[in-house]
Amino acid sequence: MPVKEYALAKNFFTIGEVAKELNVNNSNLRFWETHFEMLRPRKGKRGDRFYSKDDIELLRLIKHLVKDKGYSLEGARKKILFNPEEVQGEMDVKESLMKVRKFLVDLKDLL
Repeated sequence: MPVKEYALAKNFFTIGEVAKELNVNNSNLRFWETHFEMLRPRKGKRGDRFYSKDDIELLRLIKHLVKDKGYSLEGARKKILFNPEEVQGEMDVKESLMKVRKFLVDLKDLL
């Protein structure tokens, strides 16, 4: 099975995989767990964390608010609890604009 298909079929991801995907440290993910009660990854027998796809989406929201928008942890927690759709919409717009920017930069490089 090719790697991409394996990743699509995979239900849980290790802390290292998630940290690499989000471009943050493992310690950031563990720290955020203490401040966001809705973030509770599964833990294996040895205490290893396993994040679901929903956990990863929540972490993307947290990273967007804390790292990109400059919210405090408490402010980000309240924003996610009371306005999750608004935060998701903002993040979707940002991701769309980043894709357009990448396309335009690639196009410029081709010319």
